[in-house]
This record gives sequence, structure tokens and C-alpha cells, in this order.
Amino acid sequence: MITDRYYYNRLTKKEQRIYTLLYKGILAHKQRVSLNGVVSVSSLCKILGAITNDNPQMYYLDQRQIATETSIAGTIAKLNYFFSASECVGYNREIEKAVNSIISNLKLEKIADEYEREKLIHDALARQVDYDHEAISTSNTRHIAIAHSIVGVFIDKKAVCEGIAKAMKLLLNTVNINCIVVTGQAKLEPDGGHAWNITRINGNAYHLDATWDIANSTHSSICYDYFNLSDNAISKDHSDYLNVPACASNADSYFAQTGTCFENENSVLKYAKQQFGENKTQLYIQWDGSAESTKKIAENLVQTGLTTLSSDGYNWRATYSVNAEQQTIRIQYSIRV
Repeated sequence: MITDRYYYNRLTKKEQRIYTLLYKGILAHKQRVSLNGVVSVSSLCKILGAITNDNPQMYYLDQRQIATETSIAGTIAKLNYFFSASECVGYNREIEKAVNSIISNLKLEKIADEYEREKLIHDALARQVDYDHEAISTSNTRHIAIAHSIVGVFIDKKAVCEGIAKAMKLLLNTVNINCIVVTGQAKLEPDGGHAWNITRINGNAYHLDATWDIANSTHSSICYDYFNLSDNAISKDHSDYLNVPACASNADSYFAQTGTCFENENSVLKYAKQQFGENKTQLYIQWDGSAESTKKIAENLVQTGLTTLSSDGYNWRATYSVNAEQQTIRIQYSIRV
């Protein structure tokens, strides 16, 4: 397991000292932490943000209720918590059990390849966790706290983007892969605010939005539209992420790794026919041609599949979806009954 405190390392020496004081205080569930000097509320919020992004296990801190008390002696941070220390003992036990189960069941300790370790964890979350739509509109503080944390992922098996991103960081760090939580804006989020990850795989940094992949996955069909993207790719529907590692490569994207990214229509049609020849009834590819032609390619693939598959005498049908921003195409063929 690695300790990936990316945001700590971006703080000034003074801020790092305060980070350490607050970290120890939060760990002990203290409600008052002396910061040994004067600290502004804005600086305190910045440092607490770094702490909670670096340490997903500190899910119990209520960052909505941060106050300070300043005197000649310095500033005291007044902290509040979603859960009591005794409640956290039980939660921590269940979280540790869930994490160990995932690591053990996937036999990750025996897998050397970083891409494969990351993909197995991504797939496990896609199969086990649902997006918690109810948490978006609820006013129940406890529900909100759980959905936005690793408690939601590992215990309730449903969470929103913040909880999923923090769970992903915890799991990847556990199997010695660098991973940080990233916050910014995204097109499909109700209020625009969103959280995802940046991982480092085989020496390159990539964006990983497990939340959006989970939202478009089923137990039998995993979505990889947002698996290991470059800055150029993620910026098509994500924005306003600042002070994070540059992601310049796409070598470890799902489509690059599986050879299913195409920029030539003849090549993608040839691939489709090969799949049908092997009795495959699902196509999942990325089109690297012009964005305007993505839907046309999807329609051509649908028709090619129906023509090829119907040669067996059955009446086939197709359903398909297109991610216009990431230019991915997913087609499912089935026999009409």
C-alpha cells in the first residue's frame, strides 16, 4: 500500500504544519484543534480540503461546519463530525472487510500489470455499486454524508461521485497505484460540480471517471468511456480542474489497449464482421474520425450487423447508444421474439 498525499505536497511549509495538526486532531475526533498561529478561514478550508482528498478514510469530518476562534494566542479550529467516534469503529471495521474482500477476490496481489489491476478494481465497483440518485435531492444529513463518502460505496453499495472517487483512490492506493481525487465541473451533473480521479499507470497520468462509467454499466456490460483519458479527451465534457498532473497520453485507455479505436470506416466494418463471425452479439468501439460522422458510423455498424446476423434465418434487432463527446459506440444485437 502506498500513501499518496498529493495535495499535502502542494501546500506551503506553514500549511503542511497546519495540515499535520488538523490530521492528528481529526483522527482523534477532537472538536477543537489549536493551530499554533493565526490562520484565516479560507486557508483552513483549503487545508481541510487537501486532508479529506488525500485521506478518504476521514469520511466523518463535516466540512460544512468549519469555524474558527482567534485570539492573541492564535487560531483554534472548531470541528464537527457526521458520525461519533464509536460509530466510526463499526464503519471502519466494515470498510476494511469490504476492501480486503475486493483485493482478495480479485487476487490483485498476484497481478503485476498496473493497467490490469486498475481495470479489475474499476469493473468490481461497476458491478457492485449503484449511483445514489436519491442523495442528490435529500435533506437528510446522514444520507448525504454516507453517499459522499467511502461508507456509501463499501457498506451501502451506492454513492455519488465524491464517494466513488474517494473509494477508487483508497482501492488503487491499497494496490500500490498512485491515484488522487479531482474536483471540477461536468456537463451532466445537476449542479455542475463533479469529482473523479487521476491515476498513474505505467508512468503516465490519466483521468478516470468511475462514476460516469458505473452509471452506464450493467453486471454483464461494463462501460469504459471514461477509463484512462487524456486532458484532451476528458475536457470534452469535464472542466475547471486545477493544479493536477497533466495527462498527455492515451496509451492506456480501454480502447487503445483493446485495439478498438478506429479512424477508418473500412477498418471498423472489417472488425465488426470478424466479431459477428465469432458469434459476438455486442460491439463496443471508439470512433477517432470526425465527431460529426460518429452517428453515421453507428448506423452503418447497426445495418452491417443486422444484415450479417440475419443470414441465419432469424429476425435480429439492434439497440445502440452513442457518447457524442467521447465518440464511443455500443451496439447490442438480439433475436426478435
